[in-house]
Amino acid sequence: MSVVYKYCDGYGIEILRNLEIKIAPPNQFNDPFEFTPHIICSNTRRLAKRMVKEKAAIRELYEQDKRQGTFKGNFRDYRKRHKANQPALLKLAASSLPVTLITLQKSLLDTVSAEFGILCMSKRRDSLLMWGHYCDKHKGIVIGFDDSNSFFKQVAGLRPVNYVRARVRIDEGAPDGHAEWLKCRDELVFSKNDEWRYEEELRQLFMLSSLKKKTLKNGSVGYFCPVPSLAIVSVTMGMRTPSELEKEIQSLLKGNAFSHVKPDKAILHQSDFALDFEYKLNCK
Repeated sequence: MSVVYKYCDGYGIEILRNLEIKIAPPNQFNDPFEFTPHIICSNTRRLAKRMVKEKAAIRELYEQDKRQGTFKGNFRDYRKRHKANQPALLKLAASSLPVTLITLQKSLLDTVSAEFGILCMSKRRDSLLMWGHYCDKHKGIVIGFDDSNSFFKQVAGLRPVNYVRARVRIDEGAPDGHAEWLKCRDELVFSKNDEWRYEEELRQLFMLSSLKKKTLKNGSVGYFCPVPSLAIVSVTMGMRTPSELEKEIQSLLKGNAFSHVKPDKAILHQSDFALDFEYKLNCK
């Protein structure tokens, strides 16, 4: 068993209280480069043909023409007309590719975020920067999880992030399903700018449609996944965690569901820019 950690602000106690964890779409992350690859096209004709023949795109054009009153027939008739006009449409698609690729690159993050969410964990619990950024300036908590629990085997499982200096490059002109094409899409999920290396992040991908939806206090929609209590193995309070929050954590950990969890608290190292951890009084 290895322990992986979730840095949380004061609302991290909801993980303990409700036994569910928030899964965030990547457009809610603090790094604007998430899911923004450098998109190129090595085969303009192949991509143009794909664009012209894509059923969803044809359907969108059909609905648009119906709204504008420029086509009166049904979708089947529209597809016949579309097929007859393919040579001219291919030329139009090819000529518009530069703009199309730029638009795709800018919109990919929101497109992915409409379907997928990501659980972000860390291999470490002692990062001063992460305690400051994600734990409300050391007022929150860090929860440790057993990465061998079945919870972390869902979908593709929990995997480490690869830190890179160059943005992932995706070739939209490659054949669908091509090995290089699939490799690039995998890299897109599990790659991050090298400047974030200190986080030692691990990620797990989820389909948003499979998750529980809740309206958050700011009015936005949050996505949550149930997590077994046995997956939780540690709770570390920050050096500035308010006493009220500490007491509530202690109270929750008295329950049988958390009989295996021993809380501790981060404290300043006596001489170094580092954290030590002291065991809190037994709350059982």
